Amino acid sequence: MSKNFKQQDYFRYKKLGIKWRKPRGRQSKLRLGKGGSGQKPSVGYGTEKTKMHMIRGFRAFNIRTASQLGSLPENSGIFISGSVGSKKAVEIYKAASERGFTVLNMRRVKSLLRRENVLKKIAESAKKEEKQV
Repeated sequence: MSKNFKQQDYFRYKKLGIKWRKPRGRQSKLRLGKGGSGQKPSVGYGTEKTKMHMIRGFRAFNIRTASQLGSLPENSGIFISGSVGSKKAVEIYKAASERGFTVLNMRRVKSLLRRENVLKKIAESAKKEEKQV
C-alpha cells in the first residue's frame, strides 16, 4: 500500500507503524468515510493501465534459460529465476546484455560475476606458479 493510506490511530500508538489495515470497528469514522479521518483505498487510487505490471519502467519477465530471451519484445526487463544455478545465471546475463535486455535483479548477478572473476584470478595465479616451478 502507498504511504497515503495509514492505519487508523497510527499517530496515537507507535507500535501500529505506518501501514494500512482495514478499519473494522463498529463506530470507526474511517470505515464510514467521514471527512478528516484519513484516506481509505478505493477504486479511484489505482495505477494507470499503461504503467501496470512494470518495474522501473520495464515490462518484467522471469527467465530460466537463455533460449527464452528470443521470444521477448525489445528492451524488456528480465528477472533471472532464483532456481537457476550460478553458472547458468551468468550465461543468461551475458546473453541478455548482448541482446539489449535489462536485468532487474542485478544484485544476484553482480555477486556471481565477482565470484567468477575471483576464480579466474586464482586459476591464473596457479598457472603462473606451475610455470615458475
